[in-house]
Amino acid sequence: MGRFAMMLYFLVGCYGSCIGQTYSDMDRLHQNLTSRYNKNIRPTESLKEPTLVEMGFSLIHIKEFEEKPSRLGIIGMLMFEWRDCNMVWDHRKYGGIKTFLIPQNDVWKPELFLGNAFSSIQPLGFDRLNIRVRSDGMMSWIPANVYETPCKADITYYPFDEHTCSLYFVPWMYLPKTELVLYNKTAKPDTYMYSKSGQWELIDTGIRVNTGVSIQEFIVTIKFRRRPLFNIVNILIPASVIGLLITLVFLLPAESGERVGFSITVLLALTVFLTIVSESLPNTSDPNIPRISYLLAGDLVISTLATLCTVLGLRLHHKPEANKVPMWLQYFTCAICWSCKVSRRNISNLDRSQTNSSGLSDIYHRGNFKVKEDYTRNDKELDDLKQKSPRSTTREDILMTNQTEVSRYQKDAAHDDVIRTDTVTWKHIASFFDAFCFVFFLLLVVIKNVFALAAYNGY
Repeated sequence: MGRFAMMLYFLVGCYGSCIGQTYSDMDRLHQNLTSRYNKNIRPTESLKEPTLVEMGFSLIHIKEFEEKPSRLGIIGMLMFEWRDCNMVWDHRKYGGIKTFLIPQNDVWKPELFLGNAFSSIQPLGFDRLNIRVRSDGMMSWIPANVYETPCKADITYYPFDEHTCSLYFVPWMYLPKTELVLYNKTAKPDTYMYSKSGQWELIDTGIRVNTGVSIQEFIVTIKFRRRPLFNIVNILIPASVIGLLITLVFLLPAESGERVGFSITVLLALTVFLTIVSESLPNTSDPNIPRISYLLAGDLVISTLATLCTVLGLRLHHKPEANKVPMWLQYFTCAICWSCKVSRRNISNLDRSQTNSSGLSDIYHRGNFKVKEDYTRNDKELDDLKQKSPRSTTREDILMTNQTEVSRYQKDAAHDDVIRTDTVTWKHIASFFDAFCFVFFLLLVVIKNVFALAAYNGY
């Protein structure tokens, strides 16, 4: 019984609603509202009062942002609401019709245009767009479009750049405060229908109305930033790796014949990277040149200097031996090499000093033993020793012999520490030059990368 009553109630309700709203009711309502309607007159009961228009914006998608022409393209919908006193009816007289759609060209609507359009200024909406009308006279108009506007690109911190762009919607020839008053219902655009972009990340949005003496502006502000992962993987990391590769040229043997080719290849690779990056950047220095350009330019300068040093090192390596190395260069090279190898030489000197000390102690031990023996000998034994050998040694001779042996050991030990400059050749100079360049350019690349990270700190 309960199911039957529910089904009966549902059928009666559907029949009543279908009977209540008919085509004739809609046609009669439309004829009555538009027969004496003038769309060229601002809808208000008193022309001394302004028409209040509530505006909003719904952001759908960031279509593109081109840095070179500084153009932003977004897809969005403007939302308008106002009251038209000429579009009011009693829904009970027209079969309960409370709302219907009417073409936008058949009624009055606020004429606005995008004041900072990129290419051309056109009115909002299109011919087939409808406006929803309610029985209390409230009109709802939602024109959707692709809005293109110029936006100054600040690519100082590319690819970690952030941009703030604004769209200015301006009423066409309406005087503010007296004829048309715009106001925003919300402080931010609606992002319910927003579709994320693969290249740009939306940070913040805002809506405000700027009312001047002779003009009003409905301003939509969008703040977004680039998603940097793609550029980090495809630009920054390869550029840093190539910058480190140039230091390895000094580790290649000079006899391989590949040094110059390797350095020029790295130089060409950096040039290609500069070309690729410059294609995606605007041809302007306002407000600043991208810091990544300085970074790549620094790599290019380092690679050029490394190539020049490579050629110089090869000339030193293949210089004829007939040309003697200048004495100042020999001493300079030996001094630097000695300071660099001081720890290794200290270890070898420690082992050698232990050996020398043991030898010297044996000499002193033998000498002292002999001296003690000679002192303890009696005169008779000493006379017998002299008679047996005419060249027998006295106490002074024994001490002199021991001192001579000590001096010889000391000279031999010191001779190992003396750097022989007469054995330094041009190949030695070239090897030292390569080692110095490797350390120097490696430190230069590391310091450059550290400064680059510090420049991007916080982005």
